[in-house]
Formats: sequence, structure tokens, C-alpha cells
Amino acid sequence: MIFHVYAGPKEFHCPWCVKAKELLERKEKLYNYHRVTETVSREEFTELFTSKGLVVPRTVPQIFVDIGGTMHYIGTYTDLQTALEPM
Repeated sequence: MIFHVYAGPKEFHCPWCVKAKELLERKEKLYNYHRVTETVSREEFTELFTSKGLVVPRTVPQIFVDIGGTMHYIGTYTDLQTALEPM
């Protein structure tokens, strides 16, 4: 199980993106941190959502988890908190 955090570009300060990274580190979860427009293109980001029938969000972070090669959408930082509560 690997989490994927999609954040804004480096010049775009995103406190919630940082919090998502910190939460995953505290919980000792494996994760990849992707900066939209830097490590992943806008097109790839958009395709990730549209291929799953999801509306492309306008906010970051957006978080997925890869379980056995299948990406599952979690949501934003607060959704990540909820998903990790029992862990």
C-alpha cells in the first residue's frame, strides 16, 4: 500500500500538503509526493480523475492510495486523517 499525495507547484505554498506529508510520516506510511506541473503534468493529474469518473478538483492536496496496483481515491487532507484514524 503506497499513498500518493498530489500537491501544487513548489512556489505555491500549501500548508495542507505539508500536513499530509507529516501525517503519513508520523503514521510510518509509504508515500510518493507529486507536484502538479513539476513531477506530474496537469494532463496526467486530470487523467487520473477522469479515468475514474471523478470530477477534477481545483484544490490540493489530493490523495490516492495504491493497493495492489489499483489506485483508490481518498480525497483531501481531512479525508486522509479520517482514513488513517484506526491505523
